[in-house]
Amino acid sequence: MDCATARRKTNGQRSKARPTGTTSRYQWVAACTLSDGRIAVAGGVNKDIFLEALRNQAPDYLQHPAEWYRFNPNVFIYDPDTESWSIEETTAEAARAGASIVAGQDCDLYLLGGEIKPRIRTAETLYINEIRRH
Repeated sequence: MDCATARRKTNGQRSKARPTGTTSRYQWVAACTLSDGRIAVAGGVNKDIFLEALRNQAPDYLQHPAEWYRFNPNVFIYDPDTESWSIEETTAEAARAGASIVAGQDCDLYLLGGEIKPRIRTAETLYINEIRRH
């Protein structure tokens, strides 16, 4: 779907669809448009933990294991045709902040690099093949 088609479908109005549940807790996510027009969103930090760390500078903040920071492990898909969100995959490999995301052909995607916890970056690439419609 190109931009002009998307604008015609919504009469120029922004969609009022909002992610529910866990999706609204994360900041610094990566997003891209899949080959069929859906939008993939992955990664991001847990906003509550991050803001608490800024407010109350705990000396051991950087000493925790990666799981403690609760970075987003979900790959969310937004479908503009149905104005709905779904979780495509949940994996610790997707729990990254500041990663890049690139759409491939046939509704697959690549999540590249990012932080797996504060100050610790990965060079790993996560490949997700053939993202299905829900």
